[in-house]
Amino acid sequence: MRRPAWTVVFAVCWCVLLASRSSAATLTYTFETPNFTSGQTTPLLNVAPNIGAGTFLTSFTDASDPTGYEIAPFQPNPLVTGLSLVAPTTTTPLSLTFNTGVTQLSVNFGMNGPQGPFGFLRLITPSGSVDQAGSNVGGAFPGGTLTFSSASPFTTATLQAFLSGGALATQLDIDNLILTTPTAVPEPATLTLVGLGVSALAVRRKRRA
Repeated sequence: MRRPAWTVVFAVCWCVLLASRSSAATLTYTFETPNFTSGQTTPLLNVAPNIGAGTFLTSFTDASDPTGYEIAPFQPNPLVTGLSLVAPTTTTPLSLTFNTGVTQLSVNFGMNGPQGPFGFLRLITPSGSVDQAGSNVGGAFPGGTLTFSSASPFTTATLQAFLSGGALATQLDIDNLILTTPTAVPEPATLTLVGLGVSALAVRRKRRA
């Protein structure tokens, strides 16, 4: 059975649109080998993520104490496993710089402090900020999962841990840093192709009439 012309045009346009919007990506930094090794210290420049596109790069820096953060097998609570990024003796923020804009960030964390009242982890980006309170998730240190979403892509962020009274925590441990890039909009060539398909359908209908 011969399909109507409009169904063919619609199917082609739909497939093209889907293909044009498939470049969104999720990148996960687990800080495990071989991309990261125990003892590495910040700045960890140009290190690709363990899971995700190798072209996506994040810089981990600490302006006040370049050796304050390091890859270590420290596990303050069950949310942090294997190797992680640790600040054992510093109170300065961890700065993140991405070579591609991201719209969502999620990270597991542990921080020094009593198991109540709990402190919090603060994320600051040009697109907004959020405080995530720690809780007793098991293990020696409180922790949690911080998640931040923004409609506007951002390329820089800072993380800093605070105790319940507002004092700076002297230890921060992060793991499973998940970054999401925005979904791509259709390219001009894609829109042109869709327009040609619609025009062809209109001409065909006019000829039949």
